[in-house]
Amino acid sequence: MKKTFLPLLAFSFLALSFILSKNVTTVFVNTPGVEVSSSSESGGRLRTGNVELENNVWGLKGDGYSYKIFTKEDKTFGWEWRTPGGQDGSVKMYLQAIIGHKPFFHYTIGKGFPFIPKELKSMKVHFKYEGSYQGRRNLAFEFWTVDEYHGDNEYINTRKDGSKNIIGEYMFWMQASYGMPIKHENVEIDGRKWNVAAGDPGHTYVAFMPANGDIKEATIDFKPFMDWLIANNYLKDTDKVISLELGNEVIEGTGKTLIKDYSVTIEK
Repeated sequence: MKKTFLPLLAFSFLALSFILSKNVTTVFVNTPGVEVSSSSESGGRLRTGNVELENNVWGLKGDGYSYKIFTKEDKTFGWEWRTPGGQDGSVKMYLQAIIGHKPFFHYTIGKGFPFIPKELKSMKVHFKYEGSYQGRRNLAFEFWTVDEYHGDNEYINTRKDGSKNIIGEYMFWMQASYGMPIKHENVEIDGRKWNVAAGDPGHTYVAFMPANGDIKEATIDFKPFMDWLIANNYLKDTDKVISLELGNEVIEGTGKTLIKDYSVTIEK
């Protein structure tokens, strides 16, 4: 058994007991003395320990947008945004926190990735957030899968032969002010009911949306979700899971999210 524990916002040192256990890695991401910082640049990134924040503004259309990622002195982090009026229904940005190897990066953040689902015993995420919003947006986790993994210091969105390497994109909405067409309704996974959307934007795309309202604080195990995806032919147990992201997909409006508690434990 190998367990990687990533308390991305660690407010106590109780987890130090993990250091004494065999085959367990403990990483404290936000440690005392972290400098307060922010970025309002397109594509701007901030590293806070073993999590990286990004102004992922891939869908902007025109001018008049503002956005910012930030870390705070109390070891929390987050992001805020404002869009101009008259927006269409497409996603404009995904302001986010990243661990692992995002397919469009040439480096790895933190530990525990990549892995294949058949090797995984659990991937438990604990989170708590506060937010104020107007307009259309969600708050969602996301993980990607690829066919080939070239290494920790290489781009992995394409194969060595230049063809597309991304084979799956899986999102887990914790809250939203809009919806998507439902393909599977009231699916019970990890003690909650979810509505599931699916599509094919050039790769497998699946989004889980909570059927009974927003989730603002929880511990969620993503292993049962992977089991469901495998059973329903949306994922193979040998696909390479390369990252975990958390952020707001924004269509239009204003908002601010503060991540108050965030930890990831991967057990293989």
